[in-house]
Amino acid sequence: MRGGSAILSKRSIVYANAKAKNPKRWSRGIRDWTPVGDVALNPDQLDADRWEGAIPLLTYLEGCIQV
Repeated sequence: MRGGSAILSKRSIVYANAKAKNPKRWSRGIRDWTPVGDVALNPDQLDADRWEGAIPLLTYLEGCIQV
């Protein structure tokens, strides 16, 4: 996560300050803003989606290249 951990760290501070300023508005603790790392929405389809358009493109390029 590029730059995301810095944003989450600042967000955690903002929430902690808001809770300290007005604790009556908070029935529970603040959220866990710890970064979780990379996330794939469809991990089983990740490789298929990545290479799906490559074969027609490679076939086209082979026709364009003069050897």
